[in-house]
Amino acid sequence: MVVSEIVLLLSADINIQEAYEQFEARSERRGDRLLGLLSSFPELGPLVYGSRRRLLMREFNYGIFYTITGHRIIVSNVFDLRSDPEWLREQFGED
Repeated sequence: MVVSEIVLLLSADINIQEAYEQFEARSERRGDRLLGLLSSFPELGPLVYGSRRRLLMREFNYGIFYTITGHRIIVSNVFDLRSDPEWLREQFGED
């Protein structure tokens, strides 16, 4: 699948910037490689909440939550996975 665009929703923008800066601080261009990986292999993240997928970044304790719509990846949230699991479920309206 070829993806032509990654769209960051406002809910994800602040957190992804924080994660990106952490990646870049550890290794130059690591943040760019992460976004390249997501656009090259959009189905890499498994389905976790309905049609939402999650790409784990274990080294940094973040998860990117996104959906694939046509040739676009819509990043809805980027969360620190050390957060309370119950709180994470609430963010997606899961019981």
